[in-house]
Amino acid sequence: MAQSAVAVHVADFGALPDDNRCDTEPIRRAIEKAIQSGDPEVHFSAGTYQLDRPLDFPKEGSSYVGIFSATNLVISGETLQDGKPSTRLERRFKLNNDTQLPLMISISHSTNLTIRNMTLANNPPLGVTARVVSVNTNSDDVVVEILLGYRDWE
Repeated sequence: MAQSAVAVHVADFGALPDDNRCDTEPIRRAIEKAIQSGDPEVHFSAGTYQLDRPLDFPKEGSSYVGIFSATNLVISGETLQDGKPSTRLERRFKLNNDTQLPLMISISHSTNLTIRNMTLANNPPLGVTARVVSVNTNSDDVVVEILLGYRDWE
């Protein structure tokens, strides 16, 4: 994909794909820079960006990525030859009985915003096709069998 000359690149702020490091804060800084400077695009190279820690925004609450007061902004990833997105934002978290996740992306007070060529995913996936094998009510353990060949629901 040809990159815009006036695009803000998340890599310039330290968000590098596939490096097994949290990219939440560098992505926030890149988006804020684009909004403040009026640059029309925030660009992500191909690969997986990890969102490990949600950020607290004073008015909007907690989310992994926040886009506030943006106008005419494009958040763009790259594509494979077949046109499918090759850029993935992956929210990572520990899953337990009390897990309450903040929003992956929070958008407010924005107009003409486009997000393209991005896959938004959860790790672990929030749903799969499975069968309950056993339940231990004393330890609050549930054993499930994942039924292979069925779609994961993210």
